[in-house]
Amino acid sequence: MLDSAGDFGTESDPIRVWKRVAAYLGPDDADLIRVATYTFRSLIAHEWRRGGVLLAGDAAHQMPPFLGQGMCSGFRDAQNLAFKLDLVLRGTAPDRILDTYQTEREPHVRAVTEKGIELGHLQTLRDPERAAERDRTLLARRAESAAPEPMRFPDLADGLLARGAGAGRGHLSVQGVVDDGTHRDRLDQVVGAGFHLLVDEGHLAALEHGRLLDDLAEAGVRVVVPGERAADHGGAAVVRDVDGTYRAWMAELGCSAVAVRPDFYVYGTARGSDAVAGLVAELLDAIRGGVTARDAGADA
Repeated sequence: MLDSAGDFGTESDPIRVWKRVAAYLGPDDADLIRVATYTFRSLIAHEWRRGGVLLAGDAAHQMPPFLGQGMCSGFRDAQNLAFKLDLVLRGTAPDRILDTYQTEREPHVRAVTEKGIELGHLQTLRDPERAAERDRTLLARRAESAAPEPMRFPDLADGLLARGAGAGRGHLSVQGVVDDGTHRDRLDQVVGAGFHLLVDEGHLAALEHGRLLDDLAEAGVRVVVPGERAADHGGAAVVRDVDGTYRAWMAELGCSAVAVRPDFYVYGTARGSDAVAGLVAELLDAIRGGVTARDAGADA
């Protein structure tokens, strides 16, 4: 860490640089090609979309490296944006669906950036006494628990989501292992990527009325029934839930069906046949018309 930009001229001297890395390698092991400074920045663009121009990754936001989430956030931007662009470019949804991109991603990026700044202050303490106290505290926490403290990322609160605030809506979905009788792998590797509707087998009949299964297939939504065994069904992939991941998850949510977006966030959940049919209708409206939770709430 440098106290000022003026220190760089001194600290970039090759002799001083080699001294800093002497515990790991020396001039006989490597060539010193470039020495540069890096200024930690925390920046978030006001606009992520203007017409047909969209910003993602470092172009939309920059964050300090202390949480290791800069590139991860760029991946999340790309996942969010890719399936919406796909809907628009295929003519399935209007381009207003792209307005949900910043609505969904900016609060997540802001929370992660603020957490990174907080950890940066903790990790770069330069006062020896405060740093020693920090180390004692962290080591004591480690001794108390074998598992590291989990990082809780924010869920989606608005955007391309179901109208009802059902259990799990806006949360990340689980990704379990399933078996279709031929292949055993993660769900999206077996049934394919895209929108998924996970539904309890007892409520599958509710989708067979009114062409809902056909409508879902036309919209590119893969209907999946996780159960004890794999079986054939004309409009759904009936797969064996190898580790019981999906049965346990749906039981925890208390739902009969879960609609999952291509970026693995839960669009919405439903309990009971009527509610499942209603969730499907909402999902189809969202895919075809770019209807968001806010739009649907205004129309209700």
